Amino acid sequence: MNKYSIKAFCHSEFADFSSTLKRTSWDATNDEYLCNDVLTLPVYDFDQYVKNRFDNDKLPASPDAIYIGNKKLYFIEFKNQHPADIDTAQVKRKFVKGTE
Repeated sequence: MNKYSIKAFCHSEFADFSSTLKRTSWDATNDEYLCNDVLTLPVYDFDQYVKNRFDNDKLPASPDAIYIGNKKLYFIEFKNQHPADIDTAQVKRKFVKGTE
């Protein structure tokens, strides 16, 4: 699959989950956005996509958002904690699971 077919696939598969970085960064626990960017597009709310496709008791680990850049696909995980406290191994596992 080349970059154009990946982009087309993502646009069709995730169209109902179109969002912004700001909306996908919402931290309901702390009642705040972790990012204020509303201009970077296209962004897809991958958490919502996963919740829509799987039973709540069987939700796979997944990134919060997907951004399609000019030449790359970005998986985004928002963390509301000190960088030194982030479990990077857990984040890597989410990205692996999110692409299976």
